[in-house]
Amino acid sequence: LYSFFAALHGATVVGFDYSQKMISSSNKKSQEMELNCNFAYIDFLNIKSWGQDGCYDSCLERFKSEAVIVPAVIHHVHGKNKPLEQIITEWASMACKWIMLEYIPFDTSNRPISSELIVKTLSDLEFTSIKFIDSSPSPRYWILAEKK
Repeated sequence: LYSFFAALHGATVVGFDYSQKMISSSNKKSQEMELNCNFAYIDFLNIKSWGQDGCYDSCLERFKSEAVIVPAVIHHVHGKNKPLEQIITEWASMACKWIMLEYIPFDTSNRPISSELIVKTLSDLEFTSIKFIDSSPSPRYWILAEKK
């Protein structure tokens, strides 16, 4: 929905998901709505270069943009085969100016997720302005970070 909203307001958008079914459905909807919005399947836990011998770089390099929006994804990848700091660092590497992460306090296995670690990681990556915005349902909230 966030990708469609941005595209409806004139942005060129690439949306990612780990559900191939959602990607297919979203691309079809985007085409029906005649939006400049495309969706791609990404394995967030196994980011790698594309093409023969990695000649096309990874999605982290290919899809750099001013803003990266990550709604309700952290709780799906937390506690898998990558540390939270690495996940945040990878996503933030695509953001030239802003990153907006939706924080949910527990992952899908009901393990706590540290918002302090997310904020520290973003600060270490030179995001200087970090704000919190309510989301729904509570206790979710957005973490909006900006690079100067």
